[in-house]
Amino acid sequence: MKDTTTTDTTTTPDKADTAPDKAAVSKFVKITTYPIKPLIISLSIPTIASMIITAVYNMADTYFVSGISIQATAAVGVTFSFMSLLQAIGFFFGQGAGTFVSKALGMKNRVGASRMCSTGVFIATAVSIVLAAVSYTAVEPLARVLGASDTALADTIAYLRPLCIGVPFIVVSFVLNNLLRFQGNAFFGMIGMATGALVNGGLDFILIRLLGFGVEGAAYANVAGT
Repeated sequence: MKDTTTTDTTTTPDKADTAPDKAAVSKFVKITTYPIKPLIISLSIPTIASMIITAVYNMADTYFVSGISIQATAAVGVTFSFMSLLQAIGFFFGQGAGTFVSKALGMKNRVGASRMCSTGVFIATAVSIVLAAVSYTAVEPLARVLGASDTALADTIAYLRPLCIGVPFIVVSFVLNNLLRFQGNAFFGMIGMATGALVNGGLDFILIRLLGFGVEGAAYANVAGT
C-alpha cells in the first residue's frame, strides 16, 4: 500500500533560537504591562546616569593631564568636540537600530531584533573604521579644525592619534549602550559605562602619574575605558 504520509517541508526557525528565556519573558512582561510613569522613571534614571558618566571620561583626562602642562590641558579640552562627534555617530546607529529592535521585541520577533542589532553594529563598525583611517591620516588638519593653537598643537596631535585608532571601539560602545537601553536594559548600560569610567580613571593614574606617558597616556586610557 502506498504511503500517503507527507512531510512538512516548511522552513521553521530553530526552537533554540526563538524560544525566549525566563529573563526575556520577565522583561517583556515588565515593558508591556507595568504602569507607564514608574516604567519611564526606572529606565530614565540609569540613562541619565550613563550620560553623566560619559562626561566623566573627559573630566578624568583633564584632571590628570593638568599636572603635565597648560598645553596638555588645552589639548584635552580641544578634543572634547571630537569625542562628542563620535558619541553622536554612535547614537545615530544605536538609536536607529534600537527603534527597530524595540518594535521587533514588542511583536516577539526575537530573530528580527537580533538581526537588526547585528546590522547596526556592523554598519557602525564599518563607518567608524573609515573615519578612523581618515582622521588618523589627517590628524594635524583635524587638530587645527578643532581649534588647537600653535602652542597646543603638538599635545593635541599626541592626544588625538590614539583616539583616532580607537574610533571603532568608542563608536561601537555607544551603539551597544543604546541597544541595551532600547531592549529595556538601561541599568546594564549604566553599569558598563560606570565600569569604563573606573577603568579610564585607573589607567590615567597608572599611565600618566606612574609611567609618565604624558598626554598620550590619557588618550590610551580613554580608549581602553570604552
